[in-house]
Amino acid sequence: MNAYDLGNSILETAKMLYKADKLVNKEKTVEIQVVAPAREGSFAIDFAVTLLNTNAIDIMKYIGLTVSSASIISGSALQIARRIRGKKVISVVTNSSESTSTIEVDGEVIKCDRTVATLVTNPEIRKAMNEIITRPLSDKDAPVFRVEVDGVETVKFEGNDVLEFTPLPKNSLSTQKTRQVTTNITLTQINFESSNGWKMVYEDVERSVKMEDESFMQKVRDNAKSFTKGDMFEVNLTIVYKATAKTEKTKYIITNVIRHRAASDRKLV
Repeated sequence: MNAYDLGNSILETAKMLYKADKLVNKEKTVEIQVVAPAREGSFAIDFAVTLLNTNAIDIMKYIGLTVSSASIISGSALQIARRIRGKKVISVVTNSSESTSTIEVDGEVIKCDRTVATLVTNPEIRKAMNEIITRPLSDKDAPVFRVEVDGVETVKFEGNDVLEFTPLPKNSLSTQKTRQVTTNITLTQINFESSNGWKMVYEDVERSVKMEDESFMQKVRDNAKSFTKGDMFEVNLTIVYKATAKTEKTKYIITNVIRHRAASDRKLV
């Protein structure tokens, strides 16, 4: 067995599972270990996946590695990835009130589970699928890729099917998610001249924010002495998340300042 292929397959399997866990559960809920060496004459490696949080979303299921993957009506991440192949992903549309997402690729629109969409449109996940399935078997005669869980075969791709797991094209993927919240923030930096250049503390992290409440900006200009760095405000906050295959960016916009949580003689709102 080629040492590079063996090591790379182990590494990419771990990276795929850990990345999926981070994307879906936002924290580490699994531990992956190699419990046996590669089997003689094959590319088989035994892994032990330990659940650290039994309430977490089952990433193995949504990737498509377990028996329960069959219950995903629209298909697992492996199934959707095989369907998409090397097509450019144009956009992913997710509505927070629905359990599905719509993936637009060249010439096709695919509706699937929103967790599956998150996985199958992530460049690291798609690269790992290619490194685990397609790359090591691309030059083999009669290639077969199989997954067994507790002795039960859960995945099998053979022949040309193993060649269909390609990395996400570099010019792929434009995802935008927008949500509005009413929340308390602390303003740490203001700009009297522009809506840009403002900073706030939101969820215990200082972030750049755009101020689009013009009436509030005018009050700040007119009553500069009433503003103290670190003052708390109740605001309507729009959060815009944008991602491509290479970049991720979150933009924060204050659309309306509702209340200045300060002494009555200093209140701006």
